[in-house]
Amino acid sequence: MSEPSPHPGKIPVAAARRVRWDMLSSAVAVLVGACALGVSWYTARLQRTQIEAQIWPTLTFQYGDAVRGLAVTNKGTGPALVGWTRILVDGKAKANWDEALAALEPRGWSYSSTGIDTAVLSAGESAGLLRFDRADDYAAFGAGAHRLVYQACFCSLLKACEVATFSVTQTSHNPPAPDCRPR
Repeated sequence: MSEPSPHPGKIPVAAARRVRWDMLSSAVAVLVGACALGVSWYTARLQRTQIEAQIWPTLTFQYGDAVRGLAVTNKGTGPALVGWTRILVDGKAKANWDEALAALEPRGWSYSSTGIDTAVLSAGESAGLLRFDRADDYAAFGAGAHRLVYQACFCSLLKACEVATFSVTQTSHNPPAPDCRPR
């Protein structure tokens, strides 16, 4: 039988040095779990960044003799979900190309146009927005093109949205947009 401790209330030295394996294993398990959570979070962020890079659309405009009007191309790596487009002449919105061209110069314009509102442009796909049938119409458009601005709001599949702008007087840098819901 063991002898009573000469100092009541004190833990014997041998008992104080005992390792509590259950507490140590619990602490290690919590530490491992926290590390796993951190690695999972980092991996998810890295995967999202990689996906964004793989599906990022970029709309650019072509204007000149090659297209004899105005065209748009998705030069990005993923589809561009176009929400809305806007045509401005002298800073005033026009409902369509008929109104816009009449504001540039009232004449009998001969052209064809394609609307891209609510369209999906695949990576590498082009659309002719405006093509003139006659050289004199193209020349008249060129003379007034400095007064025209064409904008297209588009989003990536991850809903990152931008506004692409065509203007012969300013460079487009596609600023971000909160959303591109059709107007």
